[in-house]
Amino acid sequence: MVKRFTGRCDYQEDYNKTLKGPCQLHPKSNHTMEECRVRKCIYTQQAIQGDTAKPAEKRDRRNQEEEDEDQD
Repeated sequence: MVKRFTGRCDYQEDYNKTLKGPCQLHPKSNHTMEECRVRKCIYTQQAIQGDTAKPAEKRDRRNQEEEDEDQD
């Protein structure tokens, strides 16, 4: 059976293979990408920064709406 190219890529499958493989950040180490503490810290920091940005945007939007109401 030959796989036919449909023009779509399955990135999730590639990502899972990468996670199960050796750590690319630490080539001489003995852990996988999935177990890498550096990778986990990076994703955690990005998630925290993303979460803190959202309430600030909402707060700014709410303040703008209040200013608009005061001008009416």
